[in-house]
Amino acid sequence: MTTIVFDGKTLAVDTGMYSDNTYSGEISKVRELELNGKKCLIAMCGEFADFEPFISKITGGECSHDTSGSAFIVININNPSDYTAYEKNAPMQHPLPYCNGSGHQIALGAMHAGSDPVYAVKAACKHNAFTEYPIEVFRFKKKGGYKYSKIQKPA
Repeated sequence: MTTIVFDGKTLAVDTGMYSDNTYSGEISKVRELELNGKKCLIAMCGEFADFEPFISKITGGECSHDTSGSAFIVININNPSDYTAYEKNAPMQHPLPYCNGSGHQIALGAMHAGSDPVYAVKAACKHNAFTEYPIEVFRFKKKGGYKYSKIQKPA
């Protein structure tokens, strides 16, 4: 359970980890890897915080785990307009802003009201029981790459 927001320039993802509806700490839900010769970020949300079955599936390997309860977005680090969303184990076209996860409705509302992805995830942290600080932020640079930051819960 998490909230992912991507607007083509910035990816923001909360790190709250839940087990049986109980907060159990934090975990990064973003991975960097090379995929088809491109450096990519993969962000995931859903029932299982397990990247390996999904990565195996999209790279042509065998996958014995069902990832249909999770959603993923794969973003080309050097060209963030090159992204693919995956839901129910299949790629799908998804317009920006991309909002997914337990707090996606709150985040999408914030984005439509003019917020950026960071403030959209902050809104989800405030109003969704399964979205929690810290927030990982990846701001894509015009010439490729990204700047990473982590936002802690305000006092």
